[in-house]
Parts: sequence; C-alpha cells; structure tokens
Amino acid sequence: ARRSKGPVSLGRLRSSRRSHRPHGRKAVTRSLAAIALDLAPGLFPNGSISVVRIETTRPVFLLFGSDWNRPVCVAQIGSHTHLETIRVVLSTLHNRIPDLVPASLACVSWRGEQYVHIQEGLPGMPWFRLRETLHGEGQWTRLEEKARRGLERFHAAIVETPDWRCRVAPGTALRHETRLLAAQDSRLLPRTARALDRAAEALDALGDSLGQIDWFWQHGDFCLNNLLVTPTGVGI
Repeated sequence: ARRSKGPVSLGRLRSSRRSHRPHGRKAVTRSLAAIALDLAPGLFPNGSISVVRIETTRPVFLLFGSDWNRPVCVAQIGSHTHLETIRVVLSTLHNRIPDLVPASLACVSWRGEQYVHIQEGLPGMPWFRLRETLHGEGQWTRLEEKARRGLERFHAAIVETPDWRCRVAPGTALRHETRLLAAQDSRLLPRTARALDRAAEALDALGDSLGQIDWFWQHGDFCLNNLLVTPTGVGI
C-alpha cells in the first residue's frame, strides 16, 4: 500500500489507508478505521488512520495515527463470546496493572454475527525490532529478567480474582487441554498427542502425592512475540 511515511519491515503484514477503494481485505481495514473514528475520535485528532494487518491464527489489526512507532489501538474480529471474554479480562487486569495490560476500549457488533474488539496500544518495542538493538548475552539476560518480572506481576493480578482460581488434578487438566488443542488445530501430530498422553499418565501416577492443586488462569501464549519491551519493563 502507498503511504507518505512507512514503518520498519514487519514481515507478514498487510496495510491499507482509509482512502483506498474498499475490496476484500481493504474493505475490512476501511471499515475498522471508520469504527475506530466513531468510537474514539479523540484518539485520532487529524482523522487519519493507517491499518496494518498481522497474519496470525486470529488476525490482529494495528491502527496507527501519525506516529508509526506506536499503534493508537489494536482491533480483533471474532465471535461475541470470544471477544467479550477478552474485554472482561483486559478491563479487570488493566485496573490492576495498567502499564502491563492494555485497556479495552470497545466491543461492538460488526458484520452479521461477528464482533470487533478494540483495545489501546501500548508503548514499547515489538519482538521483530529486538534483534536490531540487543547485542550480547548480557542484554538478552536482562530482557529475560524483565519478562520474568512482568509474568510474576501478571500472575499476581490474576490471583486477585476468585473466579480465576481453581483446583485441578494435573493429569486430568492436561488431557482436557490436549482435547481442546486437537479440536482447534487439526495439525496436532500423533506423536505429540501420544507424548501428552504419556505426560498425563505420569501425572496420574503422582496422584497420591499431588492430589488436586490450587491453580489460576494462565496467559496461554506468554512469549516474546506477545511482549512489548520498554526501558523499564514489558507490556503484554
């Protein structure tokens, strides 16, 4: 897409400005830009929005104003159930750790049965820029420490919500998560499924000593790809 100022190379991304003729994915980005302007016009004072689509299992759309170094907000499209869960979780956690978790700005009907969720953009350097700035084992070790501290704060915020705590039997829980994975991704290799079954059996064998354990909800994909790195910490 043509634009007056562009960001660094982002890999498998697609972008579109609001002035493009709507067609296919361009129509999606144009519609998202219009929704963002309607819901939060104050975030885009000059009315200009550029949208970058990140190709993942569930595509994510970054909405930029005049500053290509930080998206103003981030949008996802999906079912009401899935996105409403995201809205509730983000709203709860943002109240406790606002520097670590973005605020949920809106979850509204979009097209047919689909909804769109919009959350604020966080400051920080994304994973695809880190290799340009980190040199040597010491710098990577310090990044690891930042991520560890962020995860500890994230877990502490989760534990504050009683509904997000539970007791689990480890072997049974692993089987449940394996079934969910297999249902969502048909690419699960048979040898991987067998390895998970053996791990669940090993946990069952420890049942007398482990029993049920107190646990809490997890991020599910806490990795470098989902972190934004700042001089003092990380955003998720």
